[in-house]
Amino acid sequence: MTLELSLTFDESQTDFLNQYQDYGFDSQESMIQSALEKLKQELENKELDESAKLYTEVYAEDIELQEVTESASLINTTRNHQAFLNGYSPEDEGLYDDYPTR
Repeated sequence: MTLELSLTFDESQTDFLNQYQDYGFDSQESMIQSALEKLKQELENKELDESAKLYTEVYAEDIELQEVTESASLINTTRNHQAFLNGYSPEDEGLYDDYPTR
């Protein structure tokens, strides 16, 4: 969807827009589009930051949540390869001898 607008800029903004090539833009339009996209990203990041602060506050006040998080972090997450090793039998000896070593 494309929206076409007629905009009014003051002299300082017009002077700035007229230097679009100096800033590596193909046109004034692409310069404005880039500025809008940057503003959009900044506003979205601001919302994420505010949300993160809120979650931090909630976490700091919720002792039960802290305990659950702590207990989850204590679970042993090391992978156990014992099943693979138990599946190795004497008949497997030499199975990979034809493959070049690194």
